[in-house]
Amino acid sequence: MQIVFVNGRELTLVWHELRALLWHPWFVALVLVTNFVIILLRPYGDLVGLEPPEKVLFYANGVGSFLALLVLAFRLCMWGRLRIFTVPLLIVSVVGATIWGLWFAHLLGAPQPHLPDILLVSTFNLIFAVLAEIILVSFLLDKICSDLGLGNQGLASRRAGRDEVANSANIGRDVAPAEAPTAAPAVAETVEILGRRFLASEVWLLTAEEHYVSICLVDGKSVLLRGNMSDAVATLPQALGIRTHRSFWVARQAIDTLMRSSKGWRITLRCGAQVPVARSRQAEISGWIDLPGQKKAPRGAPLSQPK
Repeated sequence: MQIVFVNGRELTLVWHELRALLWHPWFVALVLVTNFVIILLRPYGDLVGLEPPEKVLFYANGVGSFLALLVLAFRLCMWGRLRIFTVPLLIVSVVGATIWGLWFAHLLGAPQPHLPDILLVSTFNLIFAVLAEIILVSFLLDKICSDLGLGNQGLASRRAGRDEVANSANIGRDVAPAEAPTAAPAVAETVEILGRRFLASEVWLLTAEEHYVSICLVDGKSVLLRGNMSDAVATLPQALGIRTHRSFWVARQAIDTLMRSSKGWRITLRCGAQVPVARSRQAEISGWIDLPGQKKAPRGAPLSQPK
């Protein structure tokens, strides 16, 4: 799945990587510090008026319900194969957690909440949620990705990507064209992936999704098969494509350009989608991209966006 943050930065993750990010000590610390600041500001003092034991339950319920709604929203977007913009998800999670939190406080003995109270508290909570996300993306996300072994391969700025494309004509080392004049290496006409057979020419991208592998085809369709990425890639001929990341494999014919930058390498496919390149695979990918025999596929061919 592809996550677009409030400041325009993007992160490409699969589900188990998102779960690891949410449990990372830096993310947990950010959540705790943000809520500690909210408690110090006491925005709910006149609304809830609870005793200390009930206040602990109130704040614990608020944090837990917000995170639960946020994770559920991410999960639903992943199932729907949607590109995820964090602002709508934050709004839904904050409003839902606020409404439930105020009613939970009412169950503990606080006055019944009214619509102006809900709107006021929701706005306050949303401001803090956006500020916390900006801190996360600006200062912590690179560190978290590095600690999890993701490097910066999933993290990019849309503006930086446009600048790299615009400057590629002047900076030859930034872009390596995925085309060579000689013929492509011969590969089998059909391949078997996790027990299902496909035409080799129609397989463009494999993406790991927890206990499944999504096979994206040249016509824009995708097939979800149960299995792990290593088993799926092991059955594919080396001449057909390459594994760029533990969660991605791309076909040679699908590649348009290789983008190199300090924020990480990315392979742009002919459909416009981008696939991250892990740092540990950069040397192999660079040599493989430069090999003769890159087959140029028709530009603009449809393909599902990698999640």
